[in-house]
Amino acid sequence: MAQGTLFDTEPDPIGHHGYAMTRQSDPTTSMAAAFKHEVTGKAESNRRIILGELERHDGQTGHELGASTGLGQVECCRRLSELLKDGLVTRCESDRPCTVRPESKQMRWWYAGE
Repeated sequence: MAQGTLFDTEPDPIGHHGYAMTRQSDPTTSMAAAFKHEVTGKAESNRRIILGELERHDGQTGHELGASTGLGQVECCRRLSELLKDGLVTRCESDRPCTVRPESKQMRWWYAGE
């Protein structure tokens, strides 16, 4: 019997409490990558890194968090949306320019506590 691969497994899009969330329109490879990111613990580890950074320095943009954590803006924004759903962070608009991308107005993220 041949051993299955990660790509043989259908990701369960029930949310980050089970597996990483994906859109139904995402390619299978993206779903598999999101699934792997969750089951290896990497997504949870990154959520903890982001929360820790916001505890220390509230009110950062996704770009600022990406730079300060080393995770990058895309990864931070993916994890922030999950943290928002859990009520662990809040967001709001701000007039302060982003220190990483000052030409654009971006949402600020705030630690909501536990």
